[in-house]
Amino acid sequence: VTGTGSVNVTGGVLNVNVPLTFANTFTLTGGESVTLGGSGNVPLNGAFNWSGWADIAGTGLLTTNGTTTITGSGGNGIGKNWNNTGTVNASRIVYFAPATVTNQAGGVFNLTTADATPIDVCCSASGTFANAGTFNKTVAGTQAISGSVAFNNTGTVAAQSGTLSLNGGGTHSGDFTAATGATLGFGGGTHDLNAGKDVTGAGTVQVSGG
Repeated sequence: VTGTGSVNVTGGVLNVNVPLTFANTFTLTGGESVTLGGSGNVPLNGAFNWSGWADIAGTGLLTTNGTTTITGSGGNGIGKNWNNTGTVNASRIVYFAPATVTNQAGGVFNLTTADATPIDVCCSASGTFANAGTFNKTVAGTQAISGSVAFNNTGTVAAQSGTLSLNGGGTHSGDFTAATGATLGFGGGTHDLNAGKDVTGAGTVQVSGG
């Protein structure tokens, strides 16, 4: 889908069942009944604006290559594998079906919300978050990754402010850092820290569960 304009999905379901690239701004919003689904792989090369409890679903792979902005405190639903190579500024995402979110090498994923559980699950689902890029927790307060989400780090995780608690376990060969006054928490599950990782910074590392 080309041209200089934008594509807006604000009602109903858009099922993409063939590989289809969107070149410019893509907006998904309008409530839980609004879904980007289907079996086709969908690269979004421009900005992706995602809000209003809208969902991504289906068997195809979503790839975001530009700047993704996720807003809304209720939680936008994930039931589709998602690769990010761009920059994500995220409020809250909720897995409603098993899926994997991968922040690829070179990708940046910023948690920008004060919500207590910005990466959560519903409907007895579970999920995986695989970080091979840079994952930043940038706001004050305590934010936790749900105990039903495995968080695997082969890149860099930076607790820049407040407390970031990883509650679902994971396997790690990447780096962790906690800035002055910040806390990095291993709050639940089993965390395997393997060769190649460093835990640095003037902040606090806390093991409180698992």
